Amino acid sequence: ASTDATAVTLPSTNPATSVTPPDAATATGGEVSRAIVTSGVEDIEPVDDLGQDIALQGSGFRTVFYFTELRGFTAGNIIHRWTYNGRVIADVPLKVGGGWRWRTYSSKDLLPGMTGEWEVSVIDANGRVLGQRQFRYDR
Repeated sequence: ASTDATAVTLPSTNPATSVTPPDAATATGGEVSRAIVTSGVEDIEPVDDLGQDIALQGSGFRTVFYFTELRGFTAGNIIHRWTYNGRVIADVPLKVGGGWRWRTYSSKDLLPGMTGEWEVSVIDANGRVLGQRQFRYDR
């Protein structure tokens, strides 16, 4: 199953190896087996891997997705934390079903003024960063 949740805007903070998750993170005990920044998700699978350099599209913005495959979590929520130029801009709570495998994703619209360094992290209820991907958004 998958979830595409709406981002919640948070005040500026500095990223850290271990963070205090919002109350929405309740899942524990698992690991991230795949984490991909992609241009789309079809049938709960990423359509491509955008890599570390993502170019601005002619339309003025670009939507990117952070797809994660999780294994061995308790049922609950994990967080996808979107960080832009070292500042947390969104925490997205995503449902995780109990079981050996769960796939989920969140998305972010990147506007022309949002060029720079990005990082997306998977955070569990203990505040552990279980996986992350970095990319640069540029013209």
